[in-house]
Amino acid sequence: MALGVSAYLCSCFAAIYGKRLVFLFTTVLMIATCCWGAAANTYNSFLGARIMQGLGMGGFFALAGTASINDLFFVHQRGFRVGLWNFAVIVSVNITPIISGYIIVDLSWRWCFWILVITLGVLLDSVAALEKTHLGDGALPEIGTGSISQHASLWRRVLGLENLEIKDQSRIFRLCISPLLLLRHPAAVWGSLMWAVTFTWVIIQGAVATQIFGYSPLIGAALGTLFGGWSSDEVAKVLALRNNGVYEPEFRLLVIIPAFVTIVIRGFGLGGAISSELSPVICGVFLAFINFAVDKAGEAFGLAMLIKNAFAFGLTFMLNDYYADNGPRVFFFTWGALTVGVMLLTIPIYLFGKQIRAWADKNNIL
Repeated sequence: MALGVSAYLCSCFAAIYGKRLVFLFTTVLMIATCCWGAAANTYNSFLGARIMQGLGMGGFFALAGTASINDLFFVHQRGFRVGLWNFAVIVSVNITPIISGYIIVDLSWRWCFWILVITLGVLLDSVAALEKTHLGDGALPEIGTGSISQHASLWRRVLGLENLEIKDQSRIFRLCISPLLLLRHPAAVWGSLMWAVTFTWVIIQGAVATQIFGYSPLIGAALGTLFGGWSSDEVAKVLALRNNGVYEPEFRLLVIIPAFVTIVIRGFGLGGAISSELSPVICGVFLAFINFAVDKAGEAFGLAMLIKNAFAFGLTFMLNDYYADNGPRVFFFTWGALTVGVMLLTIPIYLFGKQIRAWADKNNIL
């Protein structure tokens, strides 16, 4: 839940303070809170550390995989890059429990956090050394003015903030409220629902499926994220050529078709396989389909993160009980039907996408 709030707010803060400063602050916050988690001696202290860690993760979720990629790459190149970023996120979610299990057994659970401190220290150095592009929306002056950098202090030069100029901080309240107005846009509602429901399968897998089988479907996750991003770019380019070179955002929606097929296979197939007590290998194949079909949608990414995380946070209180009370068939069939229903909303978005965009432009919604 803290991650969802942080991702939402970091998108707003980056518009005033610049993406670079947000990256630096959230990375330092992650290092401090991982030290806190490793040293915690009570549950309440540990809980506080975990909440603050969620706040620290928001910068990378809100900016690294979406806004920064959009700033650096052309529209026909973004799908593959976002796919690579999703690959890193999804694969790490699946492989980390395996690695951390050995660390906990051989060293202790505290060392999971100390190792994170070390790796986050490397990340902080990378942010300071490599994130040199000027990416703020109005937070940075034009490159080459030199009006600020000539008199910048040492710490600003070391952190690469010598050209940072913060303007009109009074905008922060309006910027934090304005994303909520995106819910007037059908595409924003569709994207938020799609991501919340499809990514729920990762939560289900972690809360239920991994408990049953004891392993993570890493291969399906890797293939799904790489194929989804690459195919999104390729489909968009082919259709743009057939459209006299004009790109339409709706072209990318066709990637939903293979995702829809795999969702049907995974949801109903996994529930039937577990309830019929089929072999773990067969069930593992369906688990791979789960991760293959998960795809992150998202222009209004901060808003989608907030909705998705709030939805997932609520689910954590009932997933295991629902599975225990109703069994695997009802459990997976229910979530499969819910996901299919939401994905079918893609059809009107695709058919009426141009009209929706014209209406949104006319009413200044985006």
